[in-house]
Amino acid sequence: MVCEDAKHLPVEVDAFIEHNELEELLSISENGENIKIYAREEQKVVRQFLVMIKEGQEQIWLHIKGKFSRKMIRELMKTVV
Repeated sequence: MVCEDAKHLPVEVDAFIEHNELEELLSISENGENIKIYAREEQKVVRQFLVMIKEGQEQIWLHIKGKFSRKMIRELMKTVV
């Protein structure tokens, strides 16, 4: 996803999340830093992740596609939390 105008980024990201049927798995807000993880699961396998990290004016969006087991997701959550 490419956004030419940063002020439109939240709208485009929301549309991306809705279009890809992603659900919020985790939301952390601490010391001015926000982390959100979204995922789409099909038949007990996670097929997509979207990780958002925001601190002040800086944002990082990471979109990952693949096949991830629930065990892999639990291990990932341990590293984030």
